[in-house]
Amino acid sequence: WEFFNDPVLDTLVVHALVYNRDVQMAAKRIDQARAYWGMAKADIWPILDIQAGASTGNFAGGALNTNTQTSYYVAPSLSWEIDFWGKYRRLSESAQADLLASEWGLRSMQISLIADVSSLYFQLLDYQNRLAVSNKTLELRLNSLNIIQMRFDEGIVPEIDVNQAEAQWAIAVASVPSYERAIAQTQYVISILLGENP
Repeated sequence: WEFFNDPVLDTLVVHALVYNRDVQMAAKRIDQARAYWGMAKADIWPILDIQAGASTGNFAGGALNTNTQTSYYVAPSLSWEIDFWGKYRRLSESAQADLLASEWGLRSMQISLIADVSSLYFQLLDYQNRLAVSNKTLELRLNSLNIIQMRFDEGIVPEIDVNQAEAQWAIAVASVPSYERAIAQTQYVISILLGENP
């Protein structure tokens, strides 16, 4: 999109890449896949754990004791499951593949979004130009109709010329709302792609 060197298009594309909800969800899926891959990689290594606790009481060995006893403990533990059959390595590779798929899915979505926004932007410009031409044509047809009507009133031209001028004016009148509607619909779709309310 930067090839076109259009600041409005540049603003629209950047806004869409930041605020489009589908892109945001794809980015969150990447974060989720990255976290899952980190957990899968962690299973390959030994697990070091520390447990600690404290207890207070006057009941020991099944008998009631008159003295209250307090005890504390700290117990480190180390466990490691040998990855003899490659289970954890395969889980890690699978999680990494999911991460790469999520990243490429995001890139694909971004490219599609950029293409859609760019295409709709230029379509919007085309409709706006067509509307300007239609408005100018409408103005010219009205002027032409007025001139032909005055000439008819003076008896210079036949009535068929007035009828043709009225038909041309009616065609020009009908084209204006169709382009206004096309502009509104295109703006509606662009605003949805930008992640905004239409």
